[in-house]
Amino acid sequence: MKIQLKASIAAGVIALFSVSASSLAIAHSGGLNEDGCHNNRKLEVYHCHQGSKSGSSSASGQSNSAAKKKRTKTVPKEGSSPQVKQVERLLKKFGYAPGRIDGVEDASLTKAIKKFQKEHKLKVTGKVSNRLITSIEKRIDDSKTKKTSDSKSTSSSSTKTKPSADVKKIETLLKKLGYSPGKVDGVENATLTKAIKKFQKDFKLKVTGKTSKTLIKSLEKRVKEAGSSTKTTTKKKTTSATKPKADANVKKVETLLKKLGYSPGRVDGIENATLTTAIRKFQKDNKLKVTGKVSKRLITSLEKRLK
Repeated sequence: MKIQLKASIAAGVIALFSVSASSLAIAHSGGLNEDGCHNNRKLEVYHCHQGSKSGSSSASGQSNSAAKKKRTKTVPKEGSSPQVKQVERLLKKFGYAPGRIDGVEDASLTKAIKKFQKEHKLKVTGKVSNRLITSIEKRIDDSKTKKTSDSKSTSSSSTKTKPSADVKKIETLLKKLGYSPGKVDGVENATLTKAIKKFQKDFKLKVTGKTSKTLIKSLEKRVKEAGSSTKTTTKKKTTSATKPKADANVKKVETLLKKLGYSPGRVDGIENATLTTAIRKFQKDNKLKVTGKVSKRLITSLEKRLK
């Protein structure tokens, strides 16, 4: 009877030990080795279970020592935080200087966080938080979106503008009046805008620098006036001969205007629309009475400006 009882107790202990050992093996991936140790793949930590091997205490001590050495290699640096490391990476990506990316909060990281919060009108705390990570990620996404839209607008603006008939007409008329609109190609540019503004200023019009139907009418009117004044002058000076005679004073005015950077046209001593426009420009620029006429007083004024 006693022998049967002892046998039952022994069988129960053995069964209990078997269940414990199997439960330990199930709880951790990889199972146990002959020393009762294993590598936890999830946590990446090598460790041992005391009592799992029936060997001597010295062997258990050695395996525990091996586990400590292994743990020293796999466990992150003391004080290191994945959350902090994420903040450091994001700040660096966004152009701030959080210092070394090691997951440890320090003065450099705090300074970088405060700078980010201040520049983006957030509450300045200098602290790491999930809200901070969300804010940085949002700004990075916004920055990428902005760069994409800027790139699209730049490429669209760089596309060659189609020539316009009205613009070409304005360029032609400005050139006839002695202005410098650049190449007559029907395309608006900085040179044309500058010439339009100069014309508008000379004739006391609203200075916009823009092409328009109204501008074309104003230009045509000035070209017509310049042409009629030339014809009147020519009629007075022309006799039976078709070709007008050259005038010394006119030639002198043309020469002086050219030296001063104006565009009187060909230096031939004969008055024409181009010369009249150049005289008007000179008189306007120097706050003289705008007549567009050749005279001794005009010559004196031109010579005075050359000195």
